[in-house]
Amino acid sequence: MAEQLFKKGYANIRRYQLGMPVWRAYGNTVETDVAGCKYIYPADQTAVWVDARPKEEFVKGTIPGAVNVQAGEVKVANEDGRLPYTDKGTLIVVFAQRPDAARKVAEEIAHTAFWNSSYFGGALTDLKQAGLWQRDFPRTPLAAPTP
Repeated sequence: MAEQLFKKGYANIRRYQLGMPVWRAYGNTVETDVAGCKYIYPADQTAVWVDARPKEEFVKGTIPGAVNVQAGEVKVANEDGRLPYTDKGTLIVVFAQRPDAARKVAEEIAHTAFWNSSYFGGALTDLKQAGLWQRDFPRTPLAAPTP
C-alpha cells in the first residue's frame, strides 16, 4: 500500500509493519467507509454501533440497534452496558453527523482498552443513502463454527 501511495505522489508515508491488530492494541482506531459499514452491519451480529450524535438527534432515528455514546461518556457507557464491559475485542463502529465527531469518540473508546474500534469516515447522509438507516435492513446471523 505504501508503494502504491508513493507512486500516486504522496510523500509523507509511514509503513506500519506490525499490522492492524497491533495498531489497534496500542490504543489506535481506524476509519471505515460505506462499503465497510455495509459489510459489517449484516454480517457481524456482535458488532456494537455507536451513534455519537447528541441524544436529542439520536432519539429521532438511528441505525437499528445502535447505542448513544458521546465524547466524555465512554467510561460510563462501559459500566452501564452501552459498551461491552468484559469483551474488549468486540468490534465497535462509531458514526456521527461528521467524521471528526465520530473519530473523537472512537479514539476515546480505543484509549479505554477496546482494541477493535473504528469510525465511519463519511457524513451521516452517506449511511442513510447506503440503506443502513432503514428499519428493515437485513442483519444475517453469523454461521456457527463447524466442529
